[in-house]
Amino acid sequence: MANHAIFFDRSFSLDDYLQAQDRIHRISQRRECHIWNLIATGTVDDWVDMLLAAKHLAAQLAQGDINSTEYRRRANYDFGRVVREILEPRGST
Repeated sequence: MANHAIFFDRSFSLDDYLQAQDRIHRISQRRECHIWNLIATGTVDDWVDMLLAAKHLAAQLAQGDINSTEYRRRANYDFGRVVREILEPRGST
């Protein structure tokens, strides 16, 4: 039975990502589970990671798992900056 999940290429779908994580968290699982995300800094993967984190935070707010104050404290929607850094890296003129 697996207790490690390593993600190296994630889609934009939060549901798919969470379902893949849940596959190692079975009722019969007795060992601690670990989730690993391989993300290269300054790549599209960096942006996807931010997008999935924002979706997860919004889902927690919608489900009542966090309140609006906590949501505003943790929310970071700086996607434009990340996309610009990917498409136009510094020093590439």
